[in-house]
Amino acid sequence: ALRVLLGAEIGERAASELELDWLQSHHRLVVWKLASQQRCLAHALGGGGFSVAGVVGQLAHRHRRERVQRHRSVLSRIEDGTDPPSVGMVLCVAAVRCEDGALELTDGWRCLWAAPDAHLLRQIRKGRVAVGTKLRLSGCGLTSEGEGEGGGEGGGGGGGGG
Repeated sequence: ALRVLLGAEIGERAASELELDWLQSHHRLVVWKLASQQRCLAHALGGGGFSVAGVVGQLAHRHRRERVQRHRSVLSRIEDGTDPPSVGMVLCVAAVRCEDGALELTDGWRCLWAAPDAHLLRQIRKGRVAVGTKLRLSGCGLTSEGEGEGGGEGGGGGGGGG
């Protein structure tokens, strides 16, 4: 159904060529973004941002940026080796795994799971880092495909919330 709605925006052929994981990943992040905007900015948006049309419009925008204009997010550039994982970036916490404190981090376009260092783990356990917190990171390293680990001072790559 999402492909049909998106086909009206980007063309049926382009929509049919999108991989299911691309659609699912971007749909999840777009819904999260629009729901957050609606919750925080309801007075300014007037209820028009979080709708099927809004989601489809955002997906069409992402398709144009990523597939047509070849824009790459910071996590995409790290994944494909264009940028080193040590590059400075601001990522948002999308999920926290309670048992080990692992964080799912997103740049708004891609997600990855990260293992926090001891300092960041203390901040998570104190409740100072939670879903929606933005972290300024630098000096990170990849531990295996799809997983990151904080780097920098004392192996830590944490940043303040926001």
